[in-house]
Amino acid sequence: MINIPHNFPSLRNGPRKPVLICGSGMSNRLAPSLADVKEQCVDAERKLNCSIPRNDGGSDKPEYLYEWAEQIYQQLQDRQEPHAKLKIAKALGLLDNIAWLGKVEVPLRGNWPRHRVIARFAREKRWHAIWSLNWDCLLEVGLESVGFDESPTLIQQPWPTTYVTYITAEDAKASADDNMVTVYKPHGCVKALITAQEEYNKGNHEQAKSLAERFVITKPELEELEPKFQNSTGRSLYFRLHSHLESCPLVSIGWSVSEDYLVDLASLDSHVSFLT
Repeated sequence: MINIPHNFPSLRNGPRKPVLICGSGMSNRLAPSLADVKEQCVDAERKLNCSIPRNDGGSDKPEYLYEWAEQIYQQLQDRQEPHAKLKIAKALGLLDNIAWLGKVEVPLRGNWPRHRVIARFAREKRWHAIWSLNWDCLLEVGLESVGFDESPTLIQQPWPTTYVTYITAEDAKASADDNMVTVYKPHGCVKALITAQEEYNKGNHEQAKSLAERFVITKPELEELEPKFQNSTGRSLYFRLHSHLESCPLVSIGWSVSEDYLVDLASLDSHVSFLT
């Protein structure tokens, strides 16, 4: 069992800026939950012309969606479908529900105070890095609500004004500068899926496939300590997380600590501090 002491003041006063990990609880009541996505599985099978045998009570398991996706992905691969990930995401409705993008009828364009608090800490340079395990873009909307932009601004300010999203190690080849906040999304991002669909519609199939493959939904992918998305040096995005945790405390919000590969990664260093 991981020991998680409560020491929130160190976020503002400690000698090292912490790393933040946001789990599904961060998007509770705003973005669709995994339970909501699971409800689309039967309809998705019809759209994809696939069939999954069902056992009594099997769909109630927390990991059911990932096991289902693994079987669907394999069936599409067996049919030599080159855009299996994109097809699955589309069939599950991830590309059509604007709630994933934070465009819903809630205060301040889709974010609540929990997102804006994180964004304000980012504005004050309190985070070493932010890791989001969610497909949605609510955190990015929160950053934008306090003045951040995805595009670098010409006018330099004493505080960060730009954020950049990294999904794979290849994205993270260049280090962010002092005027930039980094958001790592190792499980993928709906915005990247939408861009993949746009590229597919334009006939840029290789680009579409490259973007959609970043969508992590199958059980084997989520169980790997070193997922397949590596850069030219063979290092995955999690190599960077490991280096963060070697020198920084960890703050987690809405994360159930259910991903074994992340628990193992964080436990590699006995001196890692956990905060909530």
